[in-house]
Amino acid sequence: MGFLLSILAAASWGVAAIFTRLGLQHFSPVVGTFVSMAATLAIIALITALAFRDALLAVSLNAVAWFALIGVLNFPLGRFLNFSSVQQIGVARSSPVLAVGPFFAIVMAVLFLGESLTAPIVVGAALILGGILLVVTSK
Repeated sequence: MGFLLSILAAASWGVAAIFTRLGLQHFSPVVGTFVSMAATLAIIALITALAFRDALLAVSLNAVAWFALIGVLNFPLGRFLNFSSVQQIGVARSSPVLAVGPFFAIVMAVLFLGESLTAPIVVGAALILGGILLVVTSK
């Protein structure tokens, strides 16, 4: 089930990149980020209030701090930078570059979480970087 959810998430992000490009024809990445953040907040607030109220109230302050940091880095900053890259170089080049995210996650997991590197992880990281180089250097 987790694999299916991951594929659905990837498909959602792929489709969202197309909608991003269409929306950026009408306004700037800053406005696009604001509008998408407002829509996201409305939807997730409703889902949380209806389905996860007890879980929300049980979250520790430490967890809130970590998720707040994620919220700052991932959503407004990451989305703004993503929208800016889509506007400047297009979906076909900017979206594959986002695939370097797992490489950064591997590095951070090893450095900060003590996770170990295995041969498949190293090969996968090398393939990620190789694929990004192909996309970035192609004309």
